[in-house]
Amino acid sequence: MFTQVLSEKNLYRFNDPAFQQHDMEADEIIRRFEKISTIVFTGSDEASGFVAREIANLIREKGNAGMPCVLGLATGSTPLKVYTELIRIHKEEGLSFRNVITFNLDEYYPMNADSLQSYRRFMKEYLFDHIDILPENIHIPDGTIPRSEVYAFCCDYEEAIQKAGGLDLQILVIGRTGHIGFNETGSSKSSVTRLITLDHLTRSDAASDFYGEENGPERAITMGVGSILKSKRILLLAFGEGKAAVLAQSIEGEITDHVPASFLQEHPNDNGMSDLMTEHGPSNKINIQVFNDLQHTISGWPAGKPNADDSTRPERALPYPKKVLVFSPHPDDDVISMGGTLARLVDQGHDVFTAYQTSGSIAVPLSPEEVKIKRRSIFSTSPRKTGHCFPASTSVSSGKERKTGTPPQLFIMTGWAWQNTRHLKYL
Repeated sequence: MFTQVLSEKNLYRFNDPAFQQHDMEADEIIRRFEKISTIVFTGSDEASGFVAREIANLIREKGNAGMPCVLGLATGSTPLKVYTELIRIHKEEGLSFRNVITFNLDEYYPMNADSLQSYRRFMKEYLFDHIDILPENIHIPDGTIPRSEVYAFCCDYEEAIQKAGGLDLQILVIGRTGHIGFNETGSSKSSVTRLITLDHLTRSDAASDFYGEENGPERAITMGVGSILKSKRILLLAFGEGKAAVLAQSIEGEITDHVPASFLQEHPNDNGMSDLMTEHGPSNKINIQVFNDLQHTISGWPAGKPNADDSTRPERALPYPKKVLVFSPHPDDDVISMGGTLARLVDQGHDVFTAYQTSGSIAVPLSPEEVKIKRRSIFSTSPRKTGHCFPASTSVSSGKERKTGTPPQLFIMTGWAWQNTRHLKYL
């Protein structure tokens, strides 16, 4: 299962001049804080086209396998271009929707099906009337049912989703309160399809559709956060600078019912396990295969075993002996992190070199005059075996790179048993 957020480039902090100057650096900085996979597009047209192609590819894939494609759909201005592109693909490229089953996220309550503000009418006008989807495969919450029957209807809606096999792909948009569907602030992670009271800000944003906030409905029927999180894949679209703040909270902030979209951070992501099971069989078979593959990476001959079959070994047998170069961020790191491996490499006859990526000084010098490369001796219980160690060609001082121009200066007896820092001397 997978969740992605798709947004415009001028959204989600890219309107900050500091980020505009270095887009690549900005992108790297931003992604340090992301808890949901995010794709930033140059505009809503590009993002909408991407989503439409993802939907079309999924419909074709399911159709070729003789399976239904179950989609969760959203309404409002944000997904309009997605639906327009799907209609184009249907008419110009022959995409059929006859294997598609849809479940809409929500509907105002009460709401007549033919009202201008009805989501049922919206979907017919902007998508369903232009494609070959079967009417019986369309599911939208009913805003006309009596209040006493709402609970039963919501239970049936949940059951219908499960009978269809669950949602293969859910399209979401985000409201300024952080709501997804009509799951307003305070909605729980486990919430299911239900009747909900709309937040004042949500009603205010929709006021123009109803010619005044006082004319708009106070309630809506919505799929719950828990219902949404059961989807195999979720794509959330967010366009416009007005969504930037709440989008950042949803992607980077703490998970909280104050921002229901933040629950998407907990959407199960199988990291491709379902694809593995499709390709390679049941999980127990995959476990055995992974175990065997890992087992073949374990070897007492880290540089390869000469005169041996190396077809299942992690390193080739030839050439032998090998010249081995080890980069160490700092003196000590090589011994502490892989001293046993280094000793074994030497014991097995390989020529081992270590390049220290600092000067080796106790502290990085602040001026060229202070640059002194220290000689260090490391003693061994096996003095007959030798390796070589030398400083890397660059060292860092005061944030600047400086060439040392020094040849190999550090020679080590490589039993690596311990270090004798009393023998450190300036050259």
